[in-house]
Amino acid sequence: GIFGGTSVQLSDMLGDHQMLFSGYVNGRIDEAQVLAAYVNLSHRTSWAVGLSQDPYFFYNGSGYAPGPTKAELTYVTEIRRIVLRSAFATAGHPLSRFQRIEAGARLVNVEDATLDYLQPFDPITGLATDNASTEKTVNSQTGFVQPSIAWVYDNSIMGYTGPFLGRRSRVELAPTIGGWKYLQSTIDFRRYDHILGPLTLATRAMYMGRTGRDDSLFQMYLGYPDLIRGWTAGSFDRNECLSLAVADPNSRTGCGSLDQLIGTRIAVFNAELRFPILSQQYMHWLPQLFPPIEGALFFDAGVAWTRHSDVQWSRPDAASPSAVRTPLKSVGLSVKINALGFMVVRFDFAKPLNRFVTNSDGSKRAVSPYWTISFGPAY
Repeated sequence: GIFGGTSVQLSDMLGDHQMLFSGYVNGRIDEAQVLAAYVNLSHRTSWAVGLSQDPYFFYNGSGYAPGPTKAELTYVTEIRRIVLRSAFATAGHPLSRFQRIEAGARLVNVEDATLDYLQPFDPITGLATDNASTEKTVNSQTGFVQPSIAWVYDNSIMGYTGPFLGRRSRVELAPTIGGWKYLQSTIDFRRYDHILGPLTLATRAMYMGRTGRDDSLFQMYLGYPDLIRGWTAGSFDRNECLSLAVADPNSRTGCGSLDQLIGTRIAVFNAELRFPILSQQYMHWLPQLFPPIEGALFFDAGVAWTRHSDVQWSRPDAASPSAVRTPLKSVGLSVKINALGFMVVRFDFAKPLNRFVTNSDGSKRAVSPYWTISFGPAY
C-alpha cells in the first residue's frame, strides 16, 4: 500500500528560527500522525519545543466469529492501536565541533485501544456478504513524563546517499515516570572507513531496549529495511507460519517466524561495502542533473528478545521461535539513488540465511531472495 502526507518548514533568512508542521492523515483524525515544532538555533545552546501525535499498530491475530445471520460467518482481525500524544522540549549544547550533549523532557498521554475489523462472508463461497466494519474498545488511557539525556559524536562526511567517511555515535538514557514505568536505552556506534579508491566499508553496531515494569507494553519490530533486510513483515507467507506457533502459547501473532522479530530489546550489526555505480563525485563527465547511483554489498544480523526469552546462537528444532531467540542474518545487494536531492530511494535484494518454509510434505526449503524498496539515506 501507499500512504503519505505533507510537511512544511518555515524559517527566517539566517535559519536561526524555524517552524515545522507535518501531517499524515490517512483515515481517522485520531489516528493521524502530526507534528508542530519551533526550533531556535540563534545561540550556542539550541532548543526546540513542540506537540506531536504518533499512532502505532500491532497485529493481535485473526479468527472466526458468528455472522449477522445463521448462513454467514465473520472473519475478525484484531489490531492493537497505541496513540501517543506528546508535548516536548529538547536542547543541545556542543562540547566541541564534533561532540554535543542533548537533554529533553516529554509529557505523554497514551491511549491503548483494540480495533476489531469485522468482515461478514459466506462460508460456502468464501465471498464477502457486506462491507467490513470496525469496532473500537479503549483498554486504558494513562500518561507519563519521560526525561532524556544523550551524548552524541559525529564527524562523518555525507555523500549523495549516505555518509562515506568518519564516525557517528549516540548513547542515550530515557526513563519514564508515571503511568508507564520503564527505562529506554540506546547505544549506537557507526564507522565509515575508506578501503581503496572509491570503496567504503560502513559498519554499525546498535542496541535499543526497554527494561522495567512496563517494558512489554510497547514492543519493537526488527524486520524493517533500516535494521535488517530480508525479514520484512509482508514477506512471510502461510507456509512459513505453519509451524509450532499454531499451538504455541508463547506466540503473539500466530506465526512463529514473525514472533522472533518482536521484542522489547533489539541488537543489530550491519556491514556494507559501498561503491559508486554512476556518481559525479568520481565521474565528472556525468551531466549535473544526472541522479547519483551507488551500490553496496551488505551483511545484516540482528536479534529481538524480551525478558522472558532465551537468547541462543542456534535454536533446537523443537524449540519455540517465540521463546528461544537466535540471531537472524541476511546478505545481499543494495542500490541507492539520489532523486535530484529530494529523496534517497533504496532497492535491496536480500537473501535471508537462516529462514525456511515448511512444504506440504513436512520438508523445509530456504526462503528465496527478494527485492524491497525503501526511502531515506543509508545508515
